Amino acid sequence: MLTLQNSSIATSLYNWKRAFSQRLKQLESIFLNLPLSPKHSDALIDLPLYVLQWFRDLALLKGIPFNYLVPDEKLLPSESIRFFCVDPLWVHCLLDGAFSIGRVTGADVTEDSVTRSRESGITRDSEEKLTGIIMRSQVVAGWPGLLVDGYDTAVADADSIDSTEGNLLPLVRMDKLAKDVLICIFKGEVKTVDIHQNPKLCTLG
Repeated sequence: MLTLQNSSIATSLYNWKRAFSQRLKQLESIFLNLPLSPKHSDALIDLPLYVLQWFRDLALLKGIPFNYLVPDEKLLPSESIRFFCVDPLWVHCLLDGAFSIGRVTGADVTEDSVTRSRESGITRDSEEKLTGIIMRSQVVAGWPGLLVDGYDTAVADADSIDSTEGNLLPLVRMDKLAKDVLICIFKGEVKTVDIHQNPKLCTLG
């Protein structure tokens, strides 16, 4: 449904699949009629970059309706923060559904799975762990320049976070889902977050 709601992505994906399938059949025909003379035109057709980026964003939960992320607002009351882990199987099913445009036969399912993994680099068995936080607070609305640092270790003193106590995790997504709701996703298992203003914006007087 997410793909169908984006007509540009849906059309581009469908057209690419048709062109990719036709090109694959041409290459198979050439291979079966050896000798094969290599040509630059023998390469497969790459997925359009903006479609590829759309799928990579989807893997980071971008564009997912809020009620799929937080099924009950009681799970995220005002002035609260929740830690979560991105389920790779759930993401695999999400991407599989989004990639299913133009799929008809069982063979299409197999081909789609291989092609999607090859093009996006995202697989069901990916060892890359993604975790994050969702925060609902007036702090999000009141301080738009907030910075969030994630660490892979639970610090001993939450009032004085020492960056040497753990490794700083790469922040792969930070977005507002609403004026008072912030989502952050890190590469790795986040156990401590440091939410603060940009030091350059902090002045005396």
